[in-house]
Amino acid sequence: MLFGKQATTFLHILLLSTSSLAAPELSADLANKLDHQFEKFDNGRSFLVDAIVNNGTTVSRDEWEQILSPDEDFSMTESDMEALRSYHAEIIEEASLRAVEDSPISIDDFRSDDDAVKQFCRNFPRAALVHIHPGGTLKSETVDHLFNEINPIVDSEKMIEIGKGERTMLYPAEVEFLEGLTSGLRYLEHSEEDQNKIRDFLFLPKEPCCHEFPRFEALFSLKNVLLQDQNASYYDETLYKDFLERTKSYGIDYVELTITRVPPSLEKLKELDDFLVELSSNYNMTVNYNVAFIRAFAAEMNNNFTTEFLEAMSSPTGSAFERTVGIDLLAEEANHPAFERAQGIYIPIFDAWKSEKIPLNGMVMHAGESGQEYAPRNVRDGIIMGVTRIGHGPLLDREPLLMEYARRKQTAFAMSLVSNWRLKVIIDDTISNHPFLKFIRLGMPLSLSTDDEGMFHTDIVNECVVAIQNFDIQYSELKGISYTAVTSSLADNSTKEALLEQLDSEFEAFERVEEASLGPTNAPTESVEEASLGPTNAPTESVEEASLGPSTAPTESVEEASLGPSTAPASSAAALIANFSLVSLTLIMALY
Repeated sequence: MLFGKQATTFLHILLLSTSSLAAPELSADLANKLDHQFEKFDNGRSFLVDAIVNNGTTVSRDEWEQILSPDEDFSMTESDMEALRSYHAEIIEEASLRAVEDSPISIDDFRSDDDAVKQFCRNFPRAALVHIHPGGTLKSETVDHLFNEINPIVDSEKMIEIGKGERTMLYPAEVEFLEGLTSGLRYLEHSEEDQNKIRDFLFLPKEPCCHEFPRFEALFSLKNVLLQDQNASYYDETLYKDFLERTKSYGIDYVELTITRVPPSLEKLKELDDFLVELSSNYNMTVNYNVAFIRAFAAEMNNNFTTEFLEAMSSPTGSAFERTVGIDLLAEEANHPAFERAQGIYIPIFDAWKSEKIPLNGMVMHAGESGQEYAPRNVRDGIIMGVTRIGHGPLLDREPLLMEYARRKQTAFAMSLVSNWRLKVIIDDTISNHPFLKFIRLGMPLSLSTDDEGMFHTDIVNECVVAIQNFDIQYSELKGISYTAVTSSLADNSTKEALLEQLDSEFEAFERVEEASLGPTNAPTESVEEASLGPTNAPTESVEEASLGPSTAPTESVEEASLGPSTAPASSAAALIANFSLVSLTLIMALY
């Protein structure tokens, strides 16, 4: 009789053997329609370059959608969309089974053990972290230190005004608290209780769990008023020290930041590039950044900033920048669609980059994160405009046609589970509804990021914990995430090669230690007959008894960002049996 992991492994073998007989396929008609549509998408870029760069015009939304529309005979029907969804579901099903087979370490053996998961994630190899906003990385202890050292003036009137902004808000209880403060007093002149509440304005409130984007946007203005504007040099020094030391302790040697400089003049860019060169040397790691444009700014303003950026980057000084590697577009997508707001930025910069007039390694874009109407199209338009990595992107899951386009283009995604959960990006505000694993199993390059990790009470270790405890992610898929963080970065080729070699070595050592402590691979054995005979090779001792080695990473964020019990599907025989044919079911029942 088969029990536990033995039964699960056996069922995986049968599923793999049956699924391999018929790989997912598209009908010839649907395949032709997709090829036609995606050719239209690909041709859109040259149309934009001609209109914007060569003729100095802008393209309207109506004209753009007409350019991308398929010919009448190639229009997608609802049945075509349903067939595409089924095609994706088959790919995902097969990939989920293959992920188990390809994993030398079985996460299922300890998925429900909180301590074991946290220890595993602390020790898990990683080399790169991309899509990071440095201003949002401060942890609570460091914020406390900054308030005590700077002792800033607490201008409650300015803080109340921030809550009334066009793109920012505060909750009524927060405004009521600020109205009760004596404005203009320094931080240390307030009571201890009030000090705690003042510090809390630099973090997204833990209750409720999830918030609208304007409450999040307010954090950056509050941070400026309370700390950065009052002692910028000490603030910056402390912020980067806090983040880079913590990141280094996780084994990360490459960080890619998103930083705004308004305007992006040669003077401002050189100052920042020099600063990051110094940080890279001080912390023995590569700290690169992407120049961020703000989509909420008027198109004319961003067009002027683009001109200034191109002039700076094409100058002899700009051409020698070491840490300025790309561009980004950020801020809330609602009412600020990428096509209207970004065509005057990305197309001229793409053309200058590809014609080697400026030294860039790529372009990234925040898209598919907010703004329900525009989000999937923002991803599509970003890809067409030359973006090689999307920041976030989970809302693309709503459009199977655009998912397939991104899949074929092999556009990379950097997703942040806790950020997306706390900013109400996920259906029903339920973390287990996040589609990141669907992207991975469709073969789309994806890494995990922390976004604004301090503000969201998370870090990269916690993102790993959340992934394991709320999804049926397998070891091979987590390993792929670590590699994608490197390959999808905008680091130069020599840096990528060194980081990939580092990962190869670290994973070899990690798997050796983990296999020794947790037991041999969970990959299926040679044959179904062998799997049904004799005892399992799984270790008999509990995961708690197995030694996972010492941790060097802090535990704070894992404890702070508790998301409750796991909703990951159980590896039960009953759930797996439901997928089998009658013949397979008969065979299983006979063996039981």
